[in-house]
Amino acid sequence: MKKHRGFTLIELLIVLLVLGVLSGVTIFSTLGVATTADADKIIKDMLMLRTATLMWYKENSSRVVYDDDSNQYKIRIYGIDKPKTFDYFVKNHRSEILKYLNNEKSIDLLDTQGNVVMGNYVLLAVDNDRKWYVCCYLGQLEKLTRGEEAPDVKVREKISGRATKFGLLGINSAKSHDNPKTSYSGQRYVCMQILELAAR
Repeated sequence: MKKHRGFTLIELLIVLLVLGVLSGVTIFSTLGVATTADADKIIKDMLMLRTATLMWYKENSSRVVYDDDSNQYKIRIYGIDKPKTFDYFVKNHRSEILKYLNNEKSIDLLDTQGNVVMGNYVLLAVDNDRKWYVCCYLGQLEKLTRGEEAPDVKVREKISGRATKFGLLGINSAKSHDNPKTSYSGQRYVCMQILELAAR
């Protein structure tokens, strides 16, 4: 009768090493897929918000008027005598735009107090409120203590890789009303232009 020989210690170590390498590759691939999915969702949400805002504007363009006193575009609000800024409109009447979304619960906009929470989207207007943008807050991008990149950095890299295709811009702060810049270095917001009203 032939005696069965068991695995030697070296063979077991080789098997364990191969399994370790394979599991490491699987983890990295899964992380890459998750990061890509996050980036795709952010871009899709911004496209949906841009479309919803454009649909609102198409039906309500007569309410968007140029205010000579403040030298900026404003929006007439039902029941209010004087037109209000785009910022006021979004904070207090954003449901007007959200009703054009298929599923408005899937996207969180700036709340009524104007607070921005991680992952939320902001509608803002700059340059005398004539350039309208939808932006997503990506957080303060920092390195982790062990030297690896934080997940939001990887998501941002995926998004910046699609910048040209989708016309994406970076911006320092949605509250600063600075003109959006094309530089992504140190930016916390990624923005997509909705429309540009005529200059006055």
